[in-house]
Amino acid sequence: NHLSQFEETMFLVRDHRKIPEILAADPPAELKLARRPAEFKVGKSSISSSLIPSRGVEERSSLVASKKKGGGSLYALIGPSGHLEKLSSLRYLSVYDCEIDNLNGIGKLEVSSYLEEVVVGCNPISTIPTDLGLLESLTSFSADDCLLRYDSMPPPIVNLTSLRELRLSGNSITGLKFDDLKSLSSLTLLNMDANLIASLPDELPEMPNLKLLSLRNNKIGALPYTSEFKKLPSLECLSISSNSLTALDVHGLLEACPSLTKIYANKNGIASRFSSSPDSPNGNILTGVGAFLSSRVGGDADSVILNLSNNPLTASAIPAVPADLVSFFGKADPVREIMCREEGKGPRCVLGGCGVIIRKTAS
Repeated sequence: NHLSQFEETMFLVRDHRKIPEILAADPPAELKLARRPAEFKVGKSSISSSLIPSRGVEERSSLVASKKKGGGSLYALIGPSGHLEKLSSLRYLSVYDCEIDNLNGIGKLEVSSYLEEVVVGCNPISTIPTDLGLLESLTSFSADDCLLRYDSMPPPIVNLTSLRELRLSGNSITGLKFDDLKSLSSLTLLNMDANLIASLPDELPEMPNLKLLSLRNNKIGALPYTSEFKKLPSLECLSISSNSLTALDVHGLLEACPSLTKIYANKNGIASRFSSSPDSPNGNILTGVGAFLSSRVGGDADSVILNLSNNPLTASAIPAVPADLVSFFGKADPVREIMCREEGKGPRCVLGGCGVIIRKTAS
């Protein structure tokens, strides 16, 4: 049948003029317009598959087409007469890496009240059109590795209040505002890696469902007070590596977020537990962390990761590796500068490149 024909030649380059032929078949629920297998990846800047579910081709049966090289738009898909009625049952649309330079007219896809996921990543798109906000049924939107330039969350995205997953890594977004995040309170995943974000709002909104917050490779100099993270009760993974943090209260974060088991804070400028403040005395950045994690996860500790590698931590920040940390993570390996129970297994605490004598433990 028609669908099997396209499944068998999924990665062959096809001219966008094939779109009418595709739509001549039964109305598709999933449509991917792509030039290569890279379409099935979330994006070059996305975090690892262990944190974000993969979009492997084996997981979907889809129609695949492509457009010719050069600047383009969605017109070939939504412009011609009769196309929109064929898209009335559309649930998933990807135009990843199709060299589309604008999303004009994307709001016409509101014709499908079933549309849940749209992927527009790896295209030279500089703005998000206002009519994207018409797609009220969207629960997932990805625009990784585009050319977006905004001083906060693009306004049309803020209007997508049903979103559960939002990926905007690899753009030039310079800030996040409280009101924007408040409007997106249904998110379970927010990936803003590789942007130009310099700061986070001092106050965080209630985001009860957020499980993964990834802000790697930005310019963030400080996190909000740890008490603000109590508003993220479902947070399991915080990825803040490759920023400009100078202090990190690991214990405070774990105490505020009852589900948090993964912290990636490597490649920052972390030198102490607290930033300079007369009412925030500094101390061992790892004090109580092992005991806290042990009481939280019990015997189910294999997924716990604490990565503080490549930070200027010194003996004043970690005068000794606390015994409770060794008890939880396992015996330290002074060569690899890592603590884990078995090679490749169990929880991991990574301190490589910190200048810390990892073999030194508290009595």
